[in-house]
Amino acid sequence: MADTKAFRLDGKAALVSGAARGIGAAVAEALAQSGAAVLITDVLEKEGRDTVARIKQAGGKAEFQKHDVTSEPQWEAAIAAAVKAFGKLDILVNNAGIETAV
Repeated sequence: MADTKAFRLDGKAALVSGAARGIGAAVAEALAQSGAAVLITDVLEKEGRDTVARIKQAGGKAEFQKHDVTSEPQWEAAIAAAVKAFGKLDILVNNAGIETAV
Protein backbone atom coordinates (compact mmCIF):
# COMPACT_ATOMS: atom_id res chain seq x y z
CA MET A 1 0.00 0.00 0.00
CA ALA A 2 1.29 3.46 -0.90
CA ASP A 3 2.14 6.02 1.77
CA THR A 4 -0.78 8.48 1.53
CA LYS A 5 0.52 10.95 4.13
CA ALA A 6 2.26 13.09 1.51
CA PHE A 7 -0.52 12.72 -1.04
CA ARG A 8 -3.78 14.15 0.34
CA LEU A 9 -6.94 14.84 -1.63
CA ASP A 10 -9.22 15.83 1.23
CA GLY A 11 -12.28 17.69 -0.04
CA LYS A 12 -11.76 16.59 -3.66
CA ALA A 13 -14.26 14.59 -5.70
CA ALA A 14 -13.21 12.03 -8.30
CA LEU A 15 -14.85 9.94 -11.00
CA VAL A 16 -13.05 6.76 -12.04
CA SER A 17 -14.45 4.93 -15.06
CA GLY A 18 -13.87 1.20 -15.32
CA ALA A 19 -13.40 1.06 -11.56
CA ALA A 20 -15.24 -2.19 -10.83
CA ARG A 21 -12.03 -4.23 -10.78
CA GLY A 22 -8.36 -4.27 -11.70
CA ILE A 23 -6.42 -1.05 -12.18
CA GLY A 24 -9.55 1.11 -11.99
CA ALA A 25 -10.56 -0.33 -8.62
CA ALA A 26 -7.01 0.10 -7.30
CA VAL A 27 -6.92 3.74 -8.45
CA ALA A 28 -10.33 4.43 -6.90
CA GLU A 29 -9.26 2.86 -3.61
CA ALA A 30 -6.00 4.86 -3.58
CA LEU A 31 -7.88 8.11 -4.25
CA ALA A 32 -10.30 7.33 -1.43
CA GLN A 33 -7.43 6.47 0.94
CA SER A 34 -5.98 9.86 0.10
CA GLY A 35 -9.20 11.57 1.14
CA ALA A 36 -11.14 11.99 -2.11
CA ALA A 37 -14.80 11.09 -2.47
CA VAL A 38 -15.00 8.72 -5.45
CA LEU A 39 -17.71 7.91 -7.95
CA ILE A 40 -17.08 4.38 -9.21
CA THR A 41 -18.42 3.89 -12.74
CA ASP A 42 -18.53 0.71 -14.77
CA VAL A 43 -20.89 -1.55 -16.69
CA LEU A 44 -20.19 -4.29 -14.11
CA GLU A 45 -22.69 -3.39 -11.39
CA LYS A 46 -21.98 -6.09 -8.79
CA GLU A 47 -18.22 -5.62 -8.99
CA GLY A 48 -18.61 -1.83 -8.91
CA ARG A 49 -20.77 -1.99 -5.81
CA ASP A 50 -18.19 -4.36 -4.25
CA THR A 51 -15.49 -1.73 -4.85
CA VAL A 52 -17.69 0.89 -3.19
CA ALA A 53 -18.21 -1.45 -0.21
CA ARG A 54 -14.44 -1.96 0.20
CA ILE A 55 -13.86 1.79 0.14
CA LYS A 56 -16.60 2.45 2.68
CA GLN A 57 -15.37 -0.38 4.95
CA ALA A 58 -11.95 1.32 4.95
CA GLY A 59 -13.57 4.60 6.01
CA GLY A 60 -13.70 6.26 2.59
CA LYS A 61 -16.54 7.88 0.70
CA ALA A 62 -17.75 6.33 -2.56
CA GLU A 63 -20.82 5.84 -4.71
CA PHE A 64 -21.56 3.73 -7.79
CA GLN A 65 -23.05 4.70 -11.16
CA LYS A 66 -23.59 2.25 -14.02
CA HIS A 67 -21.77 3.79 -16.96
CA ASP A 68 -20.99 2.68 -20.50
CA VAL A 69 -18.20 5.04 -21.59
CA THR A 70 -19.16 4.66 -25.26
CA SER A 71 -22.39 6.56 -24.57
CA GLU A 72 -22.27 10.36 -24.40
CA PRO A 73 -25.59 10.56 -22.49
CA GLN A 74 -24.17 8.15 -19.91
CA TRP A 75 -21.11 10.40 -19.53
CA GLU A 76 -23.45 13.31 -18.86
CA ALA A 77 -25.35 11.20 -16.31
CA ALA A 78 -22.13 10.07 -14.59
CA ILE A 79 -20.84 13.63 -14.26
CA ALA A 80 -24.23 14.77 -12.96
CA ALA A 81 -24.21 11.90 -10.45
CA ALA A 82 -20.77 12.94 -9.16
CA VAL A 83 -21.86 16.56 -8.76
CA LYS A 84 -25.10 15.47 -7.06
CA ALA A 85 -23.31 13.11 -4.66
CA PHE A 86 -20.26 15.25 -3.86
CA GLY A 87 -21.19 18.80 -4.89
CA LYS A 88 -18.47 19.00 -7.53
CA LEU A 89 -16.03 17.04 -9.68
CA ASP A 90 -12.29 17.74 -9.43
CA ILE A 91 -10.64 14.59 -10.78
CA LEU A 92 -11.40 12.32 -13.73
CA VAL A 93 -9.61 9.04 -14.31
CA ASN A 94 -10.78 7.63 -17.64
CA ASN A 95 -9.65 4.06 -17.09
CA ALA A 96 -12.41 2.04 -18.79
CA GLY A 97 -11.46 -0.16 -21.67
CA ILE A 98 -11.92 -3.58 -23.16
CA GLU A 99 -9.56 -6.21 -24.40
CA THR A 100 -10.28 -7.99 -27.65
CA ALA A 101 -8.46 -10.91 -29.18
CA VAL A 102 -6.71 -10.19 -32.45
